[in-house]
Amino acid sequence: MIIAVALPIPSFDPFYYLVPSNLQKFAKIGSYALVPLRKNSTVGVITKIYKQLPSDFRQDKAKVKEIISIAKLSYQIDPDYLHFLSWIANYYLCSLGEVIHSAIPKSLMPDIADFITATSSLNQLNYEIPILLEKRKPNLLLASGDCLLFNNWDDLSTKELKSSLIQKLTKFKTSLTGDSFSINQLIDFKIGLISIKNALVRNYLSINIDKNRFIPQKYKFIKTDLVLTKDQTKICDEIFKYIDPNWEKPKLPILIHGVTGSGKTEIYIEATKKVLAQGKSALILLPEIALTPQTLNRFAQYFIGDIIVQHSKISPKQKEINWLITLKSTHSLIIGTRSAIFYPINNLGLVVVDEEHDPSFKQQERPFYHARDLAILLAKRGNALAILGSATPSIESFNNAKQNRYLLLTLKTRPTKVSLPQIELVKLKNTPRHSRLFYLAQVAVDKITETLQNNKQVLIFFNRRGYAPILSCTKCGETVCCNNCSVPLTWHLAAGKFICHHCDYHIKYISFCPHCRATSLKLIGIGTERIEVDLRDCFSNYRVLRMDSDAMAKHIVLSETLLAIKNQKYDIIIGTQMIAKGHDFPNVGLVVVPLADLDMNISDFRASERTFQLLNQVAGRAGRASGTKSVTLIQTYNPNHPAIKGALEQDFELFLAYEFQKRATLQEPPFVKLTIITINDLQEKRAHDTAIKLFNYLANKLKSSHIKLEEPVATAIYQKNNRFNLEIKIKTPPRYPVNDFLKKYLWQNKDRHIIGTSRLLIKIDP
Repeated sequence: MIIAVALPIPSFDPFYYLVPSNLQKFAKIGSYALVPLRKNSTVGVITKIYKQLPSDFRQDKAKVKEIISIAKLSYQIDPDYLHFLSWIANYYLCSLGEVIHSAIPKSLMPDIADFITATSSLNQLNYEIPILLEKRKPNLLLASGDCLLFNNWDDLSTKELKSSLIQKLTKFKTSLTGDSFSINQLIDFKIGLISIKNALVRNYLSINIDKNRFIPQKYKFIKTDLVLTKDQTKICDEIFKYIDPNWEKPKLPILIHGVTGSGKTEIYIEATKKVLAQGKSALILLPEIALTPQTLNRFAQYFIGDIIVQHSKISPKQKEINWLITLKSTHSLIIGTRSAIFYPINNLGLVVVDEEHDPSFKQQERPFYHARDLAILLAKRGNALAILGSATPSIESFNNAKQNRYLLLTLKTRPTKVSLPQIELVKLKNTPRHSRLFYLAQVAVDKITETLQNNKQVLIFFNRRGYAPILSCTKCGETVCCNNCSVPLTWHLAAGKFICHHCDYHIKYISFCPHCRATSLKLIGIGTERIEVDLRDCFSNYRVLRMDSDAMAKHIVLSETLLAIKNQKYDIIIGTQMIAKGHDFPNVGLVVVPLADLDMNISDFRASERTFQLLNQVAGRAGRASGTKSVTLIQTYNPNHPAIKGALEQDFELFLAYEFQKRATLQEPPFVKLTIITINDLQEKRAHDTAIKLFNYLANKLKSSHIKLEEPVATAIYQKNNRFNLEIKIKTPPRYPVNDFLKKYLWQNKDRHIIGTSRLLIKIDP
């Protein structure tokens, strides 16, 4: 028997192994296998089973190795789920093993106990235990409850009782209060890995596996009707047609374009109630961890049962529990950030992507998937309904609605007695500034004072953390930059360090220029930390809070802070985009954006769109309580820019017309399919040489007049983590199978040696 195994390394080539006869009964698609790889061993997933080597096998058949073992778990990867992960790997051009490694909790990966249960000979145990103990972390205790037990201890012979290992274990045994224990307890008792290995091999210890203790609770929900507006009811009626079990036509994804505070969440709740009542599952995707407490609380008002929450701050143990509960449940409700898309959901009926425009749904490391697009795929595969919601839909989603690939539904107003905020523009050019708050116009400071005196909260949005982004020498003009990246270091006052936001390189405060040794150094620019210090000084009688990733590092701190804001424990809130998305702050009477142009001129074709979206989103945090009048002040140097004008007039159509025309002229998505190949290397010359070779190679293969290949250029951050980066852009017609082309010529072709030792990163739909 021969198997193909997906390994967690960046290779498109399948890895083939022989399966010895005593393990063949355990070999199934989706099972975990322990396999040799070069001089080490690693764990992979069986993806195919053959009676003989496939015809496309290109290696020396005599060098095909045998697997070490197969894990005998109480669960394995479902073939349909594996097919979903395979689609992701093929589309986003990464290995299936990498996708599996990202999708499944690490604590659920097989441990030594799982492989031992699949073996049948002492010789194999002697071979595999040392490998596993040496190559894996010294922890046999899985999060699901696996533990060690003493085995046949009363039957030890007189000879065995004299061994030093038995004497060590005897002392350890007398110190225990219970029967089971973990390997870490043994290590703490000064019993080493080799001794533990010998104890397992000689059957002094056994491993107790309990993978079935996660029995999902019966799901319940409260049948409480929400009070919906006429517009909300109309949209719900449309959604219910698609959810109806008797609906036989294809289910188009629904795009809800609703202004901020228009009640999209209430629609999600009603749709979820319908789906759960049918015994099906619902998945609610959010862009930010910061939104999970609020959304969970909203849903918990109408549902009782296991609402599963997933985001990066969830502990590994809790993630494993959530994953296993979902796997065993016939229906479930899951709320989470983009990684929740990988939960093994049974009987899916609904997928909701809230704030679907948000860039956080795009993974920024391999695999470079987009959770919104995977949500559409997941719904289609399960005959479920996908709902995308946003006050500022992405250009791509709105274009899909124009092309009748999505059904567009709109909410143009907030519920009764709740008005949209009044947006005012402050032209920074020639406008008087406050003497101490130089980045704020005097009119903005006056508005802040007035709002605070009226017992309303003020929200200041500035999308840069730290105290100052630049330290410059006034003598030679040089900027103090990161040693590893081609970016300036940011001064963080609380940490007392200059920090690189890309590689975490940091230095203490310096008093002289590293270039000319002069002492004439000056901090330039502002960040949220600087604004916090200044406002505490100018408004000393008011409570000031900073909300950014530095101040809100722990999820529990974030949850408590959001509740404190809602309960008016703070008067002035300063924050990055963390505060701009989806939050319900009913007492906010004023929102101030000190510099709306901040991200508008970066080298990203979506820069204008991102600016428009952020301005609309942050403005929407104001005036969300009934009868509350609110103002948003936008300070800018570019008052005539369409993104600024569109935000000022809260006119999505105005901005959309401009953006569509610009992208059509420049041939940017959605009018083309964009693929970016990044080449990076530790040596600058080698990075350039490889990029040029690769460009010439692809240009020779890509001879279609419909395909545009752009010459390599430096990325926005040319040097990052000591590696020099260049990129090649490929623009093709929207439906062109560029994935198949790149897979064929970059990974499955003898000419791929042109890459040499350089690294490639391929981003589909960046």
